[in-house]
Amino acid sequence: MNIDSLPSELFSHILFFIDGPVRLALRLSNRALEEKVAQSDLHVPSNSYKQKDVTLHTRFGDWRMEFGEGLKFTLPFGDWESALRIRKRLFSRGYAKRLFINSINFHEVPVSIIFELIDEIVYEQVYLSAVQDEEFGEKFVQLIRKFEDTELNIHVYARMLDRETLLSLRAGTDLQIVEECRYDGKYRDESEAMPEHEWKGDDDLLLELTRKKFLMLRIPVEICHETTIMEVIKIVSASDLPQRVIIKIPESSMDRFLGVIDMRREGRIFYRNVGCEFQLKLAEKIPLPHTIFYKNATAKAHYRMEENKTIISLAIENVLYSST
Repeated sequence: MNIDSLPSELFSHILFFIDGPVRLALRLSNRALEEKVAQSDLHVPSNSYKQKDVTLHTRFGDWRMEFGEGLKFTLPFGDWESALRIRKRLFSRGYAKRLFINSINFHEVPVSIIFELIDEIVYEQVYLSAVQDEEFGEKFVQLIRKFEDTELNIHVYARMLDRETLLSLRAGTDLQIVEECRYDGKYRDESEAMPEHEWKGDDDLLLELTRKKFLMLRIPVEICHETTIMEVIKIVSASDLPQRVIIKIPESSMDRFLGVIDMRREGRIFYRNVGCEFQLKLAEKIPLPHTIFYKNATAKAHYRMEENKTIISLAIENVLYSST
């Protein structure tokens, strides 16, 4: 029996063990195999984190699609007919652990095309990112709504999501809101790009998002009250889900927070009053983080200079997150 005479279901099972280049070679063999490949299932292996499963992304002015190892295609913007034709000729249904939709430039890429390309693909985790442009925040929200029932990871420029959208995300989401802007793989300073529209969250938004129990929360925020930092630590400590929150605060805010938890500082030396709930582990060298312990949570303070000011990156996580 020739391979092209096999039943389509059996042929699809055989392709499960065949890599991308062989799949391409088979479909070029003859008309019958071309049709069978198009009707088959595609199972994308997950060998490591670096091997991205299914990826759609903008890069250097082109549109790129990857359907596992050996199935990578680069097309000019606007040639969506070719993109859809390639997708339909490769497989009927796809199965992948992760779906990456990265650095999407909505000036060039219609959301409807993305939805067509991933139609009939089953995935467990989704990673979303977009280039900086607050004008297209609504389109990015369409992507979020499409995947809100999956394990969702969002890496987005600050002004593309409004408060209502942020608070509608479900627990377990990985949400990282950045102050940098990205275009075609290149990073620029936010101040260089759009200095008149600097965006930062406030204390209330930070607390509301922390209570949402996101797996990861990184957000540019202007801390007004030192008690906010303490409240975030307590929320994370009491959470029944893995949580990590990363915020940047000025050195003065850190000093006021230390005062609230009955600690004081002289230079880089910290002192704790007896009976305080919080404990502090000092780093031997300043580039290493100081660690504050509170029940089931830790807060690691990394000191660095930004624009001649000492800025502290405070990473707060609970035991459940540390053990994942």
